[in-house]
Amino acid sequence: MRKRTVWLLSASLLSSIAACGDAAESDDEEVTEAREDGVRCDKNPDHPSCGGTEPVAGTTVYVGTSGLDTNPGTQSSPVRTIQRGVVLANQLVASGVDARVLVAAGTYRETVTLGSQSGGGRLTIEGAGATTTFLTGADDISTGWVSLGDGTYTHSWTNNWGFKALPSGWSWFWGTSSNPDKDSLRRYEVMFFNGSPLLPTLDPSRLAPGKFYVDEANDKIRLYPPPASTMSGASIEIGMRNLVLSMVGRNHVTLKNLTIQRSRGAVQDAMVSVQSSADVVFDGIVVKHAAYNAIGGMGPGLRIVNSTLTANGVNAYSDYRTTGLWIENTVISNNNWRAPAVDLYGWDSVFKIFQGRGATMKRVSWVNNTGNGLWLDSDNANIVVENCLMKDNFSKGVSLEKNQGPITLRNNRICGNGAGLNDAQSDNVTLEGNQIFDNTDFNFAIGGNYAGQTWTIYDTNQSYTGRTLNWSVTGNTITGSGTGSYATGGGWLFWHTDYNAPGAWATTRDSFRAFDNNTWAHTQKAAPFMLPGGAKSFAQWKSDLQLADPTFESHSTYSTTSPALSCTLP
Repeated sequence: MRKRTVWLLSASLLSSIAACGDAAESDDEEVTEAREDGVRCDKNPDHPSCGGTEPVAGTTVYVGTSGLDTNPGTQSSPVRTIQRGVVLANQLVASGVDARVLVAAGTYRETVTLGSQSGGGRLTIEGAGATTTFLTGADDISTGWVSLGDGTYTHSWTNNWGFKALPSGWSWFWGTSSNPDKDSLRRYEVMFFNGSPLLPTLDPSRLAPGKFYVDEANDKIRLYPPPASTMSGASIEIGMRNLVLSMVGRNHVTLKNLTIQRSRGAVQDAMVSVQSSADVVFDGIVVKHAAYNAIGGMGPGLRIVNSTLTANGVNAYSDYRTTGLWIENTVISNNNWRAPAVDLYGWDSVFKIFQGRGATMKRVSWVNNTGNGLWLDSDNANIVVENCLMKDNFSKGVSLEKNQGPITLRNNRICGNGAGLNDAQSDNVTLEGNQIFDNTDFNFAIGGNYAGQTWTIYDTNQSYTGRTLNWSVTGNTITGSGTGSYATGGGWLFWHTDYNAPGAWATTRDSFRAFDNNTWAHTQKAAPFMLPGGAKSFAQWKSDLQLADPTFESHSTYSTTSPALSCTLP
């Protein structure tokens, strides 16, 4: 018998599997005790004598809410769970056949796990549509609530999950934050009232409309309905499963036309985990209401297309050493509703790529997120972002931090954010044809530790120090207006102050590879360029750049009237 090994690469994944261990163990014992033919059903659950079936006829396995998992998975006799459909489809995949699990409209309250699989066939899990087919980590607890007479309601609750240990590197935030509910990020409970998330509190005295409290000592959970809401007929759900979709060591998978939603989870837990897997495609999916992180990626060839990642607790997406990432025609919106309640906005939020190689993002919209939009966070190389929109995000539209590059941002619109494009010691960056405008604090800034930041490039093990070198800035339109709320006289077109490393601006400026054909405008500031010597006019800015190269900004223009620009997807 071939031995199958599954590598578990994260503590979150390990803990989630362990949490399900008791149920799995009892099931195995039951089927093993029932066998009299020598077949071990815990090792071979698909054998016909174990309640399984022979491979279905054709290449499609049907799943429906009226089905039974003892059914063969045909159109007239579907199985009940997506997981059972996957088990049957894997029989086809093992023989090298492409197989499809076709999931009918409905709500499926389960975890779907895709482990390593023999055979070269592709597995496709396809719903009837993202507005009708739901794979969810939540259970319904709409009934059984008792009024306490003070506007709050209580319900029995025996899943006392406690607090998750802080991840490595988080102690600084916990040591500096004075928010009394900061440890709520370490709790796993997430509740949804009529489809919208409630916020937790750690003290019943702080219960307010739209919040809930877990009373472990008395095995109770208590909620205060949102303003203008009533408990009569309300739909109330609570996240029960950390991982709703897990892929470990699995290749050639497509997931399409369904919604994945509402996990439980604490800090850095992912609802959808793709680890050590290759050629995985999400097409036409909605991922929403993750307790913390919606999709956690690791592996080659991950593609997210025609999809929406929205209203997740903190992150819509974060990955680690993913190669060949491709994201296209996708919306990342309204994420990070959980962390701002404890004063966490920029740290570990919304969309982060860490140590990525070869990522491409086209026609992606980062909109209305309570944090940064796109964040390339350390040791990223060969990244292309083009024809994208970063709009109305609370913090920066784009944040580049400690990257050796190359990174190319082309034909994007970065507008209406708390700040526009911010760099902190990323090298080999190309800005070409972007529109960066009407961002509150600054539009284009170089900050961080100007003396340089050092990291180890993971795939070469070489030490590298980034200093914002070797940029090309051509054909961009950068405009500003008004005064910002974050810095005196906000709306700066460009910002660099040398505040912690005198001479850093000259080093950066002298390394520029190209800087020309840009359009600058500011409706209120006569000197909108902040350099180490103070605010500069366009003529002074141009003169400073030409200390590096007399051709820099020679064809660029400046106006006190902003051109007509549209803060929409290019």
